Amino acid sequence: MAIPRSVESVTDGSAPWVHHVTESQAEMIRATLTGADVLIIELDGSKMRTVDGLFSEYQRGFWFPEYFGRNWNAFDECIRD
Repeated sequence: MAIPRSVESVTDGSAPWVHHVTESQAEMIRATLTGADVLIIELDGSKMRTVDGLFSEYQRGFWFPEYFGRNWNAFDECIRD
């Protein structure tokens, strides 16, 4: 089976580093990259319909610290760390 373009773009190391994929694409990526030296962080877009929801999902997925300020400046600081 050929590696789908979405898997290649995840592993080639160039931007973008965040990818929007369907659930079936995510399943294929997880299966293809099992055991690879790649960190996959999955965010649920349905939980990010508000700014507060977006902050919550990124805090969960990227392990932002408990003191995360839940504002754009704090988000910028945490996402860069």
